[in-house]
Amino acid sequence: MKHIISKHFNFINGLLERRYKTLLICLVLMILVPFLMQGSPYQDMTSFAFNSSSILLCIYAIHESRRQLLGGIIFAIVVIVINRLGLFQESSTVDFYLSFMIYVLFYIYVVVRLMKMIVNTERVRAGVLFAAVIVYLLLGIIGGYLYMLIENAVPGSLNNLSLVNLKNPSEFFYFSFTTLSTLGYGDITPVSPPAEAVSMILSITGPLYLTVLVALLVSRYDHSDEWH
Repeated sequence: MKHIISKHFNFINGLLERRYKTLLICLVLMILVPFLMQGSPYQDMTSFAFNSSSILLCIYAIHESRRQLLGGIIFAIVVIVINRLGLFQESSTVDFYLSFMIYVLFYIYVVVRLMKMIVNTERVRAGVLFAAVIVYLLLGIIGGYLYMLIENAVPGSLNNLSLVNLKNPSEFFYFSFTTLSTLGYGDITPVSPPAEAVSMILSITGPLYLTVLVALLVSRYDHSDEWH
C-alpha cells in the first residue's frame, strides 16, 4: 500500500513539475525576449506570442480535470482574441480598458489558485518550488500591466516612462520588478496617487512574499529518499 502511494505521489509531483517548469520558462521569455528585441520589427509580434502562450500554459498549470482544461482553453482563446483587439492596438480605446482588466484579473486568478495549492501542500518538491517562483513573476507582470493602465488613464503618472507602445510592456515590467524587489534605482518614479499606491503595494508584497512564503516552502522541502 505504501509503495502504491509512493508511486502515485511521484507521478503527480512529476506531472506538476513539468507543468510549472514549462510555464516558468515561458514567463521568463515573455519578460526578457521582447525587452531584448527593442527596435526589432518582430518585437510586437514576439510580445503577443509569449503573452498568448503564457495564458494557455497558465490554464494548463492550474487545471484539475479534463473539463476544467477544456473550459480554460476556451476562456483563454477568448482572452487572447479580446487582447488582440484591444490591448495590443496602437491607440487606447474602450477595448483597451476592457481587455486590460480581463488580462489583469486572469493573472490574479492564476496567482490565487497557485497560492492556494502552495499553502496547502505539506510535502514540497521541485514542482511546488517552481510554482512559488511563478507566483513571484506573475506579481511583477501584474504590476507592470497595472502601471500601463494607470499611465494610459493618467498620463505622466510615472517620471521618465510614458506609454508609447501599447503592444510592448517591457519597460513597465522593468519598473514593476525593480519595485517588487525593492531595488529602487530611481530612474523611474511614481508621481500620481494611483501609481504611488501600486508601488507601495509591490514594495511591501515582494519582500514579504520572499521572506515568509519561500522560507515556509524551504522548511517543508522533502529531502527524504522515501518518495524516490
